[in-house]
Amino acid sequence: MVVVAPLQQLVFYAARALQLVNPLL
Repeated sequence: MVVVAPLQQLVFYAARALQLVNPLL
C-alpha cells in the first residue's frame, strides 16, 4: 500500500489549509 501514505499527507494538508482559510471566510 504505497498510495496510502501520500493520500494521508494530502488529507492532512487539506485539513490544515481549511483551518487556515476558515477564519477568513
